Amino acid sequence: MNPRHRCSDEDARTCLQQAGLRVTRQRLRILRLLEEAEQPVSAEEIPRRLEGEGDPSARMPLATVYRVLDTLVRASLCDRTGPGTEGEALYVAKGRHHGHRIACLACGRSVPVPSCSLSCLEEDVARETGYRVSGHRMEWFGLCPDCRKRPESDDPPT
Repeated sequence: MNPRHRCSDEDARTCLQQAGLRVTRQRLRILRLLEEAEQPVSAEEIPRRLEGEGDPSARMPLATVYRVLDTLVRASLCDRTGPGTEGEALYVAKGRHHGHRIACLACGRSVPVPSCSLSCLEEDVARETGYRVSGHRMEWFGLCPDCRKRPESDDPPT
């Protein structure tokens, strides 16, 4: 794995504190994992990745993972996105840089979308609704070039 950047315990601790959350070992580990992941991660992947780091204390029940992820989503420290290859939700840390991804409905691979031209739309929405828009979230999905080459890819899964 080539992480997009390293997230120290201190960085993660600061993020949690600024969001008004109690700092726990589970929150620190999951937030760091999400910050360092190149791709969105499923809840089921998180315990396997943490155990793969070689720390025997890394065992974390899946129920705990889901509770932590829900807390991080509510605190706007990560986003729930998807679908993954089996329709599962995927999670991605709120990046330091704004960006979108497009995910393949067949294989689950996702890649960054090169640009975001929604700022004009944000201004229109703000003007028309009276809201002060603080951001947006958009999901792109379809079939990747490799899956489109397969004969059974005529219809994407639903």
